[in-house]
Amino acid sequence: MWTCPKCDEQIEDQFNSCWKCAIEPGEPTIKCFKCGGKEIVKGEITVSGKGKGGLFSFNIFQPDTLRFLTLTLTNGTKLETHSYACLNCGTVWSQADVDALREFIRKHC
Repeated sequence: MWTCPKCDEQIEDQFNSCWKCAIEPGEPTIKCFKCGGKEIVKGEITVSGKGKGGLFSFNIFQPDTLRFLTLTLTNGTKLETHSYACLNCGTVWSQADVDALREFIRKHC
């Protein structure tokens, strides 16, 4: 028997994936950084409303510490297209290029 690292279901050794969530033994799982929950879904944070789908539209992270009247073309750091959501607490997160994020903050905050 082995225990599924995602849903804690007990699986017989003859099976190579969990019947409940389809994860294989040894496959890394993602846990919510806020509540530690294991019910995570992968998706995208998308632009909605006006300006949706424009040629240069993308999602950004804009620091609260952005200097007033700072000159920047993007107003933040571009987020990667994939994101995750925790079904236990509702936290949604994405990721940015760490070097681009540090450089943006160094220049504009």
